[in-house]
Amino acid sequence: MSTAASFIDQINSAYREVVKAEHAALPHAIKCGEFLKLAKENLKAEKGGKWKEWLEANCEIAQETASLYMRLAEHKKLVAKAPSIHKARDLLPKKEPRGATKEPEPDVEEPDFEQQPDQSLEDELQVLAPDELCRMLVETWDDDQLGQLAKLIGVHLEKKKSASEISNTVTNSPSPAPSVAIRR
Repeated sequence: MSTAASFIDQINSAYREVVKAEHAALPHAIKCGEFLKLAKENLKAEKGGKWKEWLEANCEIAQETASLYMRLAEHKKLVAKAPSIHKARDLLPKKEPRGATKEPEPDVEEPDFEQQPDQSLEDELQVLAPDELCRMLVETWDDDQLGQLAKLIGVHLEKKKSASEISNTVTNSPSPAPSVAIRR
């Protein structure tokens, strides 16, 4: 009859193999990220289509994983000694909002949503579901940045709602009676 104690050596041995495999995976993730970055740069230079579509058609890797691996490759000196991909991700610097050079003012006006973002950012955002984007922002940004984003989104939605209400009022209101001049 076996006891729980009889599995201790096997458990610990198997766990050590898992840890070794995790550590061995990081250099492969970095190398994969380097190749992904090269492919993305070449695709952009060739004007050969959108990154998301190219990645889905040609590679087995998910967009989110590809983005992580490219960031690991970009910061390989910083993360190279991490014991796992998960720990390496924790070492990555927080992403600064694109184009941000300083903290926005607390009552900052709504940004120009009509401005076209950098094509690669647009490609990356297109593949994310709202819950994925939310999770990534929560993991990357601090509470102040998240609060500012929530405020900006609220302002944007209110403006759209107001514009829609004004449009409906204008199109649904009766037209004024034509004025007729009476001659005497």
